[in-house]
Amino acid sequence: MTHARIDAATLSGRRAYHLLIDTVVPRPIAWVTTVSPEGVPNLAPFSFFTGVTARPPTLALSIAQRTERAPDGRRALHDKHTVANLRASGELIVHIPSRRHRDQVVASGEALPADPQELVALGFSDIQPGTWVDVPRLGEAAVAMECRVEQIVPVGEPPVSLVLARVLGWHIREDLLVDGRIPAAGIDPLARLGVDGYQE
Repeated sequence: MTHARIDAATLSGRRAYHLLIDTVVPRPIAWVTTVSPEGVPNLAPFSFFTGVTARPPTLALSIAQRTERAPDGRRALHDKHTVANLRASGELIVHIPSRRHRDQVVASGEALPADPQELVALGFSDIQPGTWVDVPRLGEAAVAMECRVEQIVPVGEPPVSLVLARVLGWHIREDLLVDGRIPAAGIDPLARLGVDGYQE
């Protein structure tokens, strides 16, 4: 069997990104709600996401900056709403979307102005208050983890925000629990698959 040998030091950022997302598959999606200091909720999906440790239960998600073009054509980088909200409050809820949520996940990933009615506009009717954090929870999601930020670490150039968040508690749809465990088939989780986009 022959293999292409690719030296990371020779790659552009775009090529390295494509190799990462095409080879680290499938990637689970953290569907994250936060709230701005003005009380505006935000929902956004992130697929550079995983668990870190169980003691204490901790998640990691990587959030790139958003790019804006200035009138003179120059690129400006800014924190996404999620990171700005996390820096302000340190609170978030991570939901695990099911495949039936695909269209809502895609829509929530659009770079749009902050909107107090975003969750309703995305079609959610069961919006619950958090139990451990002051952030709204999507009742339609089978699994949700309420979290508090432990660290936000800048990584790379331009820097992405590596968010380490401690899980304070879970919300799990009761019918999913089988002897205290959760079969993945019950969640039917949506995943990212690199060049193939979302799992179908």
